[in-house]
Amino acid sequence: MLEQFIILQTMALSLTAWADGEVDSKERLLYLKTIGSFGLSKQKMLKLKTYLDTPPSLATLKVLLKKCPLYVTIHVLKNVYLMCQIDGRFDIKEKRLFAALAASAGISSKNRLKDLLKIMHLYYLIYEREEKLLSALKK
Repeated sequence: MLEQFIILQTMALSLTAWADGEVDSKERLLYLKTIGSFGLSKQKMLKLKTYLDTPPSLATLKVLLKKCPLYVTIHVLKNVYLMCQIDGRFDIKEKRLFAALAASAGISSKNRLKDLLKIMHLYYLIYEREEKLLSALKK
């Protein structure tokens, strides 16, 4: 189950990184940092890195997310939102992708999507503060 979750996360992150047509250095760093946090062997890490070069289709990812419990999908969406925000812009293609992935979890009404985006933004702010704290602790 954990390996399936890791693959789902990496597929979602790679698709999101490519949503605006390019993967910039901040997106690549977040992707590599995320897969590095899983504690996998070098061989499995190399396999996960290939998702960044060849992301899955949206249709494939939606099918996989529909099979997941809601709490798993929400966790994936949190990291998708981080990827959308990491380069400092949340463009229309990324918003559409996020909405499509949320819809696969049954979150499709505009009000629920707005509420979800508010929650995700709080998660992003927490992530930013954690990164600042970790950076300060390394000094």
